[in-house]
Amino acid sequence: MKKIWLYSLLLMIPLYGFWIVPQNKALKAKQADVAVLQEETEDYQVKIKQLKDLDTLLQNPVYDGVLERIPTTLEQEKLILILQKVAESTGFLFESISFSRGQNATLETNTLTANFSITGRADKFSDFLEAIEKSPRFMGLESFAYSIETINGIDVISMSVPLYSFAQSNEN
Repeated sequence: MKKIWLYSLLLMIPLYGFWIVPQNKALKAKQADVAVLQEETEDYQVKIKQLKDLDTLLQNPVYDGVLERIPTTLEQEKLILILQKVAESTGFLFESISFSRGQNATLETNTLTANFSITGRADKFSDFLEAIEKSPRFMGLESFAYSIETINGIDVISMSVPLYSFAQSNEN
């Protein structure tokens, strides 16, 4: 009886060292993987809920056409054409433009900032702002620099405008 117990003990030691310990380590690694996957699943579920909430919100007639007004890429060419059309339709001369890319952390979207200069009649400035507001693309301006000069009895305004727009991705 003692020999069986001794043989069992001698058999258990290598079994424990070569099979149970590695299996235990593998189990802990799998459990850690499962925890990470569960966390990712919860993140995806939150994002899915946010998308469903956004979809529900966008079903509201107030938001008709919102996604069409935020292009999928940072389209500099189309923005130039829109700004040129707005400037010309309000009597301003479009002089120069430069671009910079960025991100809006609050809205979690990409931005394209167009710094441009225009010159025109000072009394048409409100028309220019109204045309920007009605443009087919969401754009905003937080500040601008201007100077007014009287030429032949007409107030002429020269402006430097940093205008931003949004995009769903940063391609282009």
